[in-house]
Amino acid sequence: MFHIHVTPTARLVSCRLEQVVLSQSIPRSAPLSLRKVCLSSFQRSSSSSSAFLNFSGNKRLHTSTAAVCSNASPSWPSLPSIPSTALRHHHHRPFSHSRKSFATFAVPMSELSANQHVVATYNVLSSSLCEPDYYSHCDPANLLPANRLEKLKALLSNEMDQGTILCLQEVSELWAAQLHALFQANGYHFVHRLYGSPFNGYMGVGIAFPNARYELEDADIVRVSNTRKWPRAPLPSDAPWAVASRAVVGALKGTTRLLLRKKPAKPPIVPVEYAKRRFNALVSVRLAMRDGNGSAPNLVVATYHMPCAFFAPPVMNMHVALCARRAIEFAKDDALVLCGDFNIKPHEPGYRILTEGCMSDDENAEHAAACEKSGIADDWAPALDKSLGGAFRSAYVEQLGLEPDFTNYAMNFKDTGPFIDTLDYILVRDGMSLKSTESGGMVATGVKTRMEVTDVRALPHRKEVTDGPYPNDTELSDHAMLKANLTIT
Repeated sequence: MFHIHVTPTARLVSCRLEQVVLSQSIPRSAPLSLRKVCLSSFQRSSSSSSAFLNFSGNKRLHTSTAAVCSNASPSWPSLPSIPSTALRHHHHRPFSHSRKSFATFAVPMSELSANQHVVATYNVLSSSLCEPDYYSHCDPANLLPANRLEKLKALLSNEMDQGTILCLQEVSELWAAQLHALFQANGYHFVHRLYGSPFNGYMGVGIAFPNARYELEDADIVRVSNTRKWPRAPLPSDAPWAVASRAVVGALKGTTRLLLRKKPAKPPIVPVEYAKRRFNALVSVRLAMRDGNGSAPNLVVATYHMPCAFFAPPVMNMHVALCARRAIEFAKDDALVLCGDFNIKPHEPGYRILTEGCMSDDENAEHAAACEKSGIADDWAPALDKSLGGAFRSAYVEQLGLEPDFTNYAMNFKDTGPFIDTLDYILVRDGMSLKSTESGGMVATGVKTRMEVTDVRALPHRKEVTDGPYPNDTELSDHAMLKANLTIT
């Protein structure tokens, strides 16, 4: 139970630009209307130079509410700031080890220029994949889909106030329906694709953007494994003796397993076949500014959730190259943002494909050998098409000099320790001038529009997090949300 009083004398929360001072916190059970009350209160300036909120409860302020508070008037009275160590890790603050320090960005959509864009990516953790028996190290209350959905709605509502383009992964069928209603109520359009199984709630990916700011010129929704021709497995011999011998061997194996009551061993992974069978889909949108008078350049945003095939690196290499190539092909000459949960770490070959365009010679040789050893050789070396321009640049590396220390912090009942590492990325690419070739293709001749990263949402170092693993009181997913402020010139 809580009470809100907008009054010039009430003690507790005062906010001003780039400074949030907290004395108490809004309980996690606060309804979504709290956010709108906060925002409207802060925007009132005709009757009073300041406004305060009074409420009861002992839980910390949620990220979304804190970010709303940052929109307050700069005429607020000067108050002592809280040391950074007193703030939870989800508040915007610089890395302790980053090369650059910067202020929080939480700009209302109305203050963004036609060339400015805010893009966030978030793996929300499917409502079907958060069982307490699996995340046995987490508070069961933080795993309840209904509780997590309310937290997600609050977080997304705050981002929608800022005109953020939202790229989401692991959106379940159950939550997709709820998010459609939320986005429509806030003037957002949601382009998504569900492709999962009953086990994961038919989860998929999607992109939401504000209708008042952007016009959807085009979209691309594609199963990534359908974007290339795959090599076929070698045909077995049709000789009668070969057929007979296979039948005899199969019968003997079956009888032996029955007598020994042994479970059949799992067949080894065949990378080409495994990659071909993945249903993972890439969603891309081409957005035009509604108020740019036709002069503002278009923006293409694409999101992908890579197969979690860490046990088969060639599969990851294939999919990361295929999704990036498809996004670049769809973007044509427009600036491009590719983001999502790639399930790869910054030191792995897949990351080099994205940021350098290809793997090293040794990695290519290892990839080819693994495919050939499995029985289906693949002469395609996963890489970007160099003729269409350069590779991607990481927004976080460009702004901070390095990727976040981690974006995923999870621990299940089988783990002896938590998994904590970087798997999610926001990748940017300039718009390229293209010309047609005699063969009917396209080739890049130079840069048409430049994508500049002007700010990113800071994430903590693992040493700063004392309430892991995720999900916890403040993080509704086992992933953290990444966010970047971009300018196209």
